[in-house]
Amino acid sequence: MTKVMLKETGWGKSIKETLTRHNLTTELKVIQHFSKNEWTKMVKNAIERNNKERLLEDLHKTELGERRRKTKTTSIVNSVEETNYERKPLPEILLSSKQETKAILTSRFGMLECGLNYKGSQKELCSVCKVSDNEDHRLNHCTKYRETNYYDHDTKTNFDAIYSNDLVILREILPKIGKVWNLRNANGTINDT
Repeated sequence: MTKVMLKETGWGKSIKETLTRHNLTTELKVIQHFSKNEWTKMVKNAIERNNKERLLEDLHKTELGERRRKTKTTSIVNSVEETNYERKPLPEILLSSKQETKAILTSRFGMLECGLNYKGSQKELCSVCKVSDNEDHRLNHCTKYRETNYYDHDTKTNFDAIYSNDLVILREILPKIGKVWNLRNANGTINDT
């Protein structure tokens, strides 16, 4: 009965196309030699491999014939490229509140207002300091935002701590970032002084 279904129905054709797309055999005689667990593991591994390849492709763009990382997602490319990478939610996200999660994602993926992230509507150089207008500059060094940032503090805040997978570190950096940017509504606009 199974042989007939695989040969003569639309469902069987669809299954064969899926197996081919994942570089798996479509020969029923070959498939029958695998145990159910072996075959399930082979299918799962093939799906994960293809999804990882697709994800890596989505994290890159081609400009003038050159493949480059997309700016907003460059921070995750290295972890996706690791051989032991597994698609699943990050533990620090699973253990965060809804508000913390929105703030982490807004901060990690270039959604905080600054010239680097808002190239189309803002200048990449700070109009006051004449240096690259990035998150670290607005958080620690810009005189324009000295009322809300860490310009007048002896200890500066390491913006890169937002990429940590340690929830304690994330919970220390989020209020500091929130002092400069509006994370409450997760829109990432600069807080008014």
